[in-house]
Amino acid sequence: MSSRRSPALPEVPTTTELGFPSLLSSTWFAVLAPKGTPNDIVRKMNVAINNVVADPETVKVFTEMGASPLGGTPERVAYVLSADLLKWRAVVKRGNIQMQ
Repeated sequence: MSSRRSPALPEVPTTTELGFPSLLSSTWFAVLAPKGTPNDIVRKMNVAINNVVADPETVKVFTEMGASPLGGTPERVAYVLSADLLKWRAVVKRGNIQMQ
């Protein structure tokens, strides 16, 4: 349910390719820091994490698990987190989904 084919299953078309461009959902992971963490610490952590994610051995391990490791910026993580919260809040509301 991604806009890109999985490296682990390159022959399987995406939901977009199948005619469902809005049917997108992916699992992602990020490292978060407490609110108020000094910006220089956040930037140092970001550089270190991006270096690990770009390491060929890390890429190999993630790819073997069917994942696509991506680096990024703190601003990108904030954007993706906000977008996902809005998206899933709307799904819950539209579906009248209740916690049990």
